[in-house]
Amino acid sequence: MFLLFDYNQKTLAVNLYDVKNIVLTEDIYPLPFIGNILLGLVNIKGELLPVFNLNTIFKDNFISASKKLISFQNGYNFLIPSDGKIFIENEPGEKIETNLENEFIKANYKCNRKIINLLNLNKIKDQINNTLLKEAK
Repeated sequence: MFLLFDYNQKTLAVNLYDVKNIVLTEDIYPLPFIGNILLGLVNIKGELLPVFNLNTIFKDNFISASKKLISFQNGYNFLIPSDGKIFIENEPGEKIETNLENEFIKANYKCNRKIINLLNLNKIKDQINNTLLKEAK
């Protein structure tokens, strides 16, 4: 099963097994000198978690005003924003063979004339960890 969500007129997907919950938040606290990969930190029940900037993947200048964030489990200690509908599907559609836009996209699917990008959470986690480690030095 997959969780599908909208972001800047794109439909993205993640494995539902990796989703912990969907949270609504008022504040994302920006981090100075961290680059564009993170929007900032969010306090979820006393735990500060980084919010991944999806613009890093798509090279957009889009700024989401959404307060909906998807949080993950299984070692993925970060959140990603959604600015539209969030829904669950058994399959994201028919897998299509295309050149992937970048390393953060695991696969592409087509459903009802829409392209759905399956996010590679491992690559996102690695990039966040590398960025945070580099800035800590």
